[in-house]
Amino acid sequence: LYSLLKDIVAVTSSGSRPVIIAATALIDQLIRSGYASTVLDRRTLVVMGAWKPPVALMQLVDSRSELLAVSVRIYTYLAEHVNFYDDFAGSHPDFWNPQHFVHLLKIMPGVITSIPETIDADQWEVLCPDLEAACHTLGSFMLFWT
Repeated sequence: LYSLLKDIVAVTSSGSRPVIIAATALIDQLIRSGYASTVLDRRTLVVMGAWKPPVALMQLVDSRSELLAVSVRIYTYLAEHVNFYDDFAGSHPDFWNPQHFVHLLKIMPGVITSIPETIDADQWEVLCPDLEAACHTLGSFMLFWT
């Protein structure tokens, strides 16, 4: 599957909305299903440009909120690898490109703060890693460009 990922990402550069949505959904399923769970898997996803379809989806004006939430989740998941492993330190300025990141900044607050007021303590425990990942992503962006 990884051998096809580079071609899938390349096809999304056409700007076709259905193709971008399908590629983003595929990448999301790779991550959520546990297929891409190791450090090497994350590295492969970043090198192959798996972050590009979600970024393209964020740039589409009429995207649905659930698709945008998926895009934010993928980007923050991959941002952890891009910033915190030695082989990538200071690499991938295209990943941290302000022109792409500005779309994430517009969308991320709505995604990470949409927490129901009636959640229990154990549900907070489940949400904390997502909130932490968002904070790490913001800090990593600022660190990269300073």
